[in-house]
Amino acid sequence: DMATVTLTTIYGKTKTLMVSREGSKPMLKVENEETGISKYEQTLMLGFTSNYDDGFEVKNNNSWLQVSIEDNTAKMRQKAERITYIGLSRATVKQKGSSATSYFLSIKASEHTGEYARSGQITLSTKDKKLSTTFKIVQEGANGFCHDAKHPHAIDLGTGVKFACCNVGASSPEEYGCYYAWGEVKEKSYYDQSSYLYNDRNIGDDIAGTSYDVAHVLWKGEWKMPNQSQLEALRSQCSSVWVNMNGSNGRMFTGRNGMYIFLPAAGSRAGYSVNDGYGKYWSKNAKYDSGYAYNLFFKSNYLSPRYEYGT
Repeated sequence: DMATVTLTTIYGKTKTLMVSREGSKPMLKVENEETGISKYEQTLMLGFTSNYDDGFEVKNNNSWLQVSIEDNTAKMRQKAERITYIGLSRATVKQKGSSATSYFLSIKASEHTGEYARSGQITLSTKDKKLSTTFKIVQEGANGFCHDAKHPHAIDLGTGVKFACCNVGASSPEEYGCYYAWGEVKEKSYYDQSSYLYNDRNIGDDIAGTSYDVAHVLWKGEWKMPNQSQLEALRSQCSSVWVNMNGSNGRMFTGRNGMYIFLPAAGSRAGYSVNDGYGKYWSKNAKYDSGYAYNLFFKSNYLSPRYEYGT
């Protein structure tokens, strides 16, 4: 937009200026790029925001999803307050600037009785096709958000990093998997300080992607151990409940997008024994050269990060 402004001094002199205002950038944004829902039949209200007001269209080729655009924002906001995601109850209405308006997509999913998760891709666009965005709805199966029997799968909790669906050495989310001292990549029969490989050796305070990173060594590719802030995000950016999954106790961490991971209370090894009933998950970070590594520790009524010696 352009405007002409004339300034006049107290002495009668004038100055004409041309003033411009930068227009707002066209915007169309869906609340979540990937949203997880339970296996039961349900209707999800998914928010989207745009500064366009010429109408929208939806492309949906998924037979198990019915999608419509809701214009009555106030009514949909009331309905959204009753929507329950897996482990979360919330309503989100996003507003970006005075020219942006929030809308809702009504997404009805049929019940899913399959063993593995299924996903559907939906494209939302303006009627003039100048703007479009594609997002995904993932519906859990009997095995959670795993898509097949080939583990691990990467699950996006909306925290900025994707987590594996199961532990290293496990063939399903509820299995304990294998036990490793910090920086070691092989199991052993006896665990204590005397058997720890790096008692007298400093392997650094960040082992991600190195030969000391068990996830990277065994799973290869882009897999690596999480850092301290990524583990902390499970506590600060996700809801967490103690549950029993297929006979295994542990914690389910659910992101704001409804996706979740299950961490079994696999405990740790001491000597020749396995002490379970709690969870202790290593990060890639150690505390300087002390031999103490950061981990996420939890019980049924407790969840906290801490440093512990690497054995």
